[in-house]
Amino acid sequence: MGSRPSRPKRKIKMYKIGDKVVILRKDIKDLPTTLATITGTRGYYIIVRPDNSRREIELYPEEIRSREKPNRGKF
Repeated sequence: MGSRPSRPKRKIKMYKIGDKVVILRKDIKDLPTTLATITGTRGYYIIVRPDNSRREIELYPEEIRSREKPNRGKF
C-alpha cells in the first residue's frame, strides 16, 4: 500500500479584503478596540485597520480570527 500524505498541523483560514476580524495579539497597547477590517495583504502578512483608528497593522494569519462566533449547536 502507498503511504498517506501527512495532514497539515493547523488549517489556516482564508480571508478576503473587507472581512471583519478580531485581533488576538495582546502586546499592542494603544489600540482602541480589538475589532478590525482587512485592508490588504503583503506577502505572508495580512494588513488590518482597527475600528476607530486610522493606522494599519501587519499581522500574521495566526494573530487574527473571524469576527463571527462559531456555531456550537443547541443546548
